[in-house]
Amino acid sequence: VAAALAAKPPEALALARRLMRSDTEAVARRTDEEAAIFARQLRSAEAREAFQAFLEKRPPNFARACNGTSTAG
Repeated sequence: VAAALAAKPPEALALARRLMRSDTEAVARRTDEEAAIFARQLRSAEAREAFQAFLEKRPPNFARACNGTSTAG
């Protein structure tokens, strides 16, 4: 195992180690926030247009489907 780790890029290993030791509560909060945003966006006009366009094998027209509305911010 040590030889395999020694063969890996040291900077990438150090960064991965730092991420693993980071504040797990902050990571959990961010993950929950991302899940909520993703779930909300799946119900958006943009998602409906994207899925419909995919099923109809055509490019999506987000300008028409969304009428310039946005929930980003």
